[in-house]
Parts: sequence; structure tokens; C-alpha cells
Amino acid sequence: MSNDERGHIDSAGRIVQAQAPASGVSVPRHLGVGSDLVHSLDYVVMLQVMFNLASKVECTPIAVWRQLQERGIRSAKNANELVGKNAVYESFARLLAAGYLRRTRLPHPEKPGRLGPVVYEAFDNPAWNPDWTPEDHGEAKPQVGTRPGTPDMVSREEGKTAGQNTSRNPGRGNATSGVPGRSIRDVSAGQNTSGVPGRGIAPPPHPPEEEETPPPPTPSSSSGSLPSQREEKPEFSTAEIAAATDFLQRMRRWQAGAATARKAAPRLLRAMRSQGWPSLTTMDRDQHQALEDDILKNTAGATSWAKCLPGWVDDLRLYRKPTVAADSAADAQASLRAACGACDQNGWVQDDDDDGPMRRCAHPGVTVESSGGKR
Repeated sequence: MSNDERGHIDSAGRIVQAQAPASGVSVPRHLGVGSDLVHSLDYVVMLQVMFNLASKVECTPIAVWRQLQERGIRSAKNANELVGKNAVYESFARLLAAGYLRRTRLPHPEKPGRLGPVVYEAFDNPAWNPDWTPEDHGEAKPQVGTRPGTPDMVSREEGKTAGQNTSRNPGRGNATSGVPGRSIRDVSAGQNTSGVPGRGIAPPPHPPEEEETPPPPTPSSSSGSLPSQREEKPEFSTAEIAAATDFLQRMRRWQAGAATARKAAPRLLRAMRSQGWPSLTTMDRDQHQALEDDILKNTAGATSWAKCLPGWVDDLRLYRKPTVAADSAADAQASLRAACGACDQNGWVQDDDDDGPMRRCAHPGVTVESSGGKR
């Protein structure tokens, strides 16, 4: 930059925040000297999260654990070892329960209706967490805003008089949050609005026998995400899976084994759903036969039907309701197979060559009339 450019001031030039590590963060009173976090690691984790967010750097549970290890934070159980990932994840679970973090699920960016990525919102005061209420945790958080006619003992901002908000955001008296338009939670009648000396007496803690604090969830995965707090709905019901498995094992021309049927059942249900086939739990005999005929329509030259089954299932055609002519033809073929002595009930030639390929029977000497079928 030349000297002329340094000396010229553009009156319309915007001033933006430079990208740099945060030199410090403000720690609210209830977080620094409160009683809702009793594990020392929780303070270290929360401070790391606050510095990451202020510095605009990556902030995930796995990233926080790696940062703590780089800082040399020691394990509470063994001072000779660095803090473990499970311990950090347990701390995140406690911060969720205390209201400092809120777990939300975003919509899937590419698949509508599917669950998207998990996001954790951080709050330096649980009172701003819409999913947290003091009644659920047996405690009341002090409000941060000033009370009319009372000097503000929490805020250090200068030039503020009693009765004014300590935040620049309209409609809010919180100095620790930058979200405009949110008001402080209502306080029930008979409760104090603050636990700060000089503003009233804080409510006494509950006796130990009245507290029922559930144990924090234990992470079961090492992939870097916190344990899921919501079970996803299975793709298919147990009845649908059972019907598909049973169908594959009871086809007329060929019966899949138990393991092959269990593995191919979800694949078959997906193909049927995409191609408009009715549910297997409501199909009649003719629809079952039509489905089998469509799956086994291109078996010529196949040496291992079990290996070819996934490809045959994926090639399922669009559903068409079986016609009366097709039913009559199927009945005629069944009559021919019943009257023929050279094949089995499925139409395969019966011979003594176990190593040779299976051959379809031409029903020699048997006609439709002699078998009792209708032409």
C-alpha cells in the first residue's frame, strides 16, 4: 500500500472484525462461582468452547478433546495420562443436562424428510436456552437484568443508570448474549429474581434426599459424535421384514436359504416400494406368483442363484395387476406339471444327473386337454 493510499480515508469503507484468536472471553458470575457444574473438567471444556466460538474456529466435541490434549490437560483419574475422549464426552453430556448446550437436528441438505447433521448451540447462561427450565432441574437461575431502583452489581458497563438494560439489544437486560428480541424468562410469584447479595435471598438448595439427578449418558461410539438422544424409526416394520423373508424362502421355482433371505429381504422391500408393488403382508396368491415370476425372469445361464438374487431384485419391473389370462395360463401350466410324470411339481426334469444343470420339462405326451386344463 502506497503512502497516498494510507493517507486517503474512504468515508464509506466498512469496518469489519479481523480474524484472530480471541484475547479473552467474559465469564458470567453463575458460571464462574455457581453450583450447577460440580466437575472441574466441565469448566475447562466450557471455556474452550467459548474461546473457540469467539475465535471463530472449528468447535466440535472431537476438536475440543484434541485441543485439551494439546494443552496438556490431565485426566482426573490418572494424573500421568492426558484427558481421555470419553471423559470429555461425558462432560459435554453434563453441559447438555445443565442447559449450557442445546442439541438440535438440522434438515438433511439433499434428502427431504431425512435427518440431517447434529448441531450444538452454546449458551453462557442456561436461562437463554429455550429447552431448559429451572423447575426441571430443581433450581432457579439469577436473572441478569437490572431491577428498577437497584444498582446493578453484576454488570461492569459504565454510564448505565438503575432501571436501564445493560445490553444494547432492545427488550433484553442480559449482557452476556448477542441475540436481539429475546426477553428474560418469567419468574414465578414468590421467587427471588437473583441470588446476588443485596438483591434478595436465594432459594435454599433441595435436601439431598429430594434430588434425583439421572446419570449422564455414556458415549458408546468413538466416531466423534455424542450419543444419540433420539432413536430413528426403522425403515421397515418387523412384519414387513418377516413377510419378505418368508416369501423368498417359499418361492415355487427356487427357495432361498435362511441367511440369503434375511439379507435380501430389505433390498426386496425397497425395490417393491420404488416400483409401486403392494405390501407383501396384503398380497394374495396370484400377486405372490407375479412377484416371483418377475424376480426370476432372467435366470438363464445363472450358475449361482443365491449370488444373482440381489441383481434380480434390483431389476424388478413396475407393478402391473395380474390379468385373468395370465391366471388361466398359470393354472394350465400347473395342470400340465401335475399330469406329467417326467418332471417335479415345479416343472424341472427329474433325472439322475445331480451334477448337470436343471432343465425345464416339455411335458412329452401330455396335452392341455388330457391334463384337464382349459385351452
